[in-house]
Amino acid sequence: ANLGELLPRLVSLSLDDSELKSLRDLGTSLRTLRSLSLARCDLEELDGLAAFPELRELGLANNRITELDPIFHHETLQVLDVRNNRIHSLMALEVLGTCGKLYRLEF
Repeated sequence: ANLGELLPRLVSLSLDDSELKSLRDLGTSLRTLRSLSLARCDLEELDGLAAFPELRELGLANNRITELDPIFHHETLQVLDVRNNRIHSLMALEVLGTCGKLYRLEF
């Protein structure tokens, strides 16, 4: 069983310093998750983010992320921390303009 099946009402999850290689490794059953922290996990991409439709806070500090495209039109995201990643262009931040509820960005 995956984590979402074991804990179907989970709303907050911190996996800082884990060996998680992809958001897809978390499965698609964490539909109620509102806060996710994945600092220092060596993540390179955000594919699979759509599996978390209720996500409000996403902590991704100290990873190896270069693009934020999977965040495009995320309707519930309010807080995003992408400090110390490999996002070198402000153009990469343009996608955040499609997140209507985003009010705090740590870059």
